[in-house]
Amino acid sequence: MLSDKLSDLSVRVGDVEARAEAFRSESQAGRTRKLDELKAVAEAHRASLLVSDPAGEDDIEAAWAKFGRSILGRIDSVQLLVEPRKDAKDPKDAALRAERLERNAGMAVDHALAAAVDAELAVAEAVDARLRAVDLAEDET
Repeated sequence: MLSDKLSDLSVRVGDVEARAEAFRSESQAGRTRKLDELKAVAEAHRASLLVSDPAGEDDIEAAWAKFGRSILGRIDSVQLLVEPRKDAKDPKDAALRAERLERNAGMAVDHALAAAVDAELAVAEAVDARLRAVDLAEDET
């Protein structure tokens, strides 16, 4: 299961730069369609984080569930700031919105990178713990 999650993460983040560059060459209709698709994927993934049952969780799972609810609420707050002025007709307004959203994207990437580094650490700790458990089991035999 962990390897499947790592594979999903690699696919999702592995070629973000190439996908962003390809997005630039899309028509307006293509970009709109892609934005709608990305929003749907993001919403589905966020919803999947809220599926867990806190009553059946151990302390680590409960902490992650609490973190997930908190961060998703904060993401929603940021998204509310992104949506206004979507259809600006004035070039200056459109440029200002683009600058705001570029800053937003930069901060989102910064946080995603921090999360990816934390995830890498968590994976290394899990692998180390499993190998230690195997070593201890072998020592007993």
